[in-house]
Amino acid sequence: MAARFGLGLLLATALVSPAAAQTVKLFDNFDSYTTQAEFEAAWPVVAADPLASTFLQTQADTGFAPVSGPNMIGMPLVVARNGKTVAGLGVPSTTNIISYSFDFYDSDSASSPYRQYNNLQVGAAPTSTNQLVALGLNNNQTGGDSGGNYYMARILGFAPSDATLNPTGIDPDGGPNEKGGLAAGQFFKLNDFGVGLRSVGWHNLRVDISSDNGIGTDYAFYVDNVLAERVSDVGTVLRELDTVRLGSGVTSTRVAYIDNFNISVSGGVTPPVNNADFNNDNIVDGKDFLIWQRGFGVAGSATTGDANNDTAVNDADLAIWKTQFGTDPTPVVGAVSAVPEPTTIALAGVALVGTLAAARRRK
Repeated sequence: MAARFGLGLLLATALVSPAAAQTVKLFDNFDSYTTQAEFEAAWPVVAADPLASTFLQTQADTGFAPVSGPNMIGMPLVVARNGKTVAGLGVPSTTNIISYSFDFYDSDSASSPYRQYNNLQVGAAPTSTNQLVALGLNNNQTGGDSGGNYYMARILGFAPSDATLNPTGIDPDGGPNEKGGLAAGQFFKLNDFGVGLRSVGWHNLRVDISSDNGIGTDYAFYVDNVLAERVSDVGTVLRELDTVRLGSGVTSTRVAYIDNFNISVSGGVTPPVNNADFNNDNIVDGKDFLIWQRGFGVAGSATTGDANNDTAVNDADLAIWKTQFGTDPTPVVGAVSAVPEPTTIALAGVALVGTLAAARRRK
């Protein structure tokens, strides 16, 4: 997938992330509703079918607790979809990053992906590139496709491994290649390096949407706050997303549950001049070295492994990785950036030797 080392994207808590104003445009933990009718008044049914609603659930109904009590939303096996509009998101940019997330309960992680997902989109019937982004699971891939049984996403108009646009499905972020033949608008796996496979229970799914050139749209997907996929420069028209769809609107072989639905916008943050945290997991470690190693020798464009943003991946970037090893190079609000202890620098050398040795054995 088209990938680029870009702006550090935001977490909600100021003390563990760069400073930026964040405005919540829509948040619902579903705890204010006492009846199904109250829920449907706030989230009207999209289809006319009397069964076409997701359901207000409690621990007494499911046998497990919501992320925040007492309520959650059940996504049944039958066709079910609710929706509402959300105003004021604007078009994505480096100073207007749109963050869309929810907690997703996976009821059967051993099964192949089943059709349970939610959309953020333009209007009631989007048809053009970047007019819809979805998070969850879909059955266009089996559990073993694209490297394993991962959570999934969809961008309308984006082809994960189209025979013409991206025939091999190569993923520059470092994860497994996508299976072949995934045409525009199909679901792809969130399978970048370091992301865990599906498991039964609650997981947070999130996408941060921005644009660093005012033309194409950039997406950064996260699973449980771990960067799971980057897709950059999609399309040539920026869209103002304004509609939410809760529930896939199709039948499914497994149920799922939703909690803490959130859409917010926030200002961008200029990354440090030197940043070797290539996978944005807030620690410079061996995983980042492997990303640098894969990109080594590439020049002339924004590249993965480019710690000093000079559009080349070379020994200068490795030197930055050594200096920052064991630290979080992203500025912290109200705190002084950590300086590596001498022992930490020594550990960086040990890690480098071990990683290089492992790399030689793989050749």
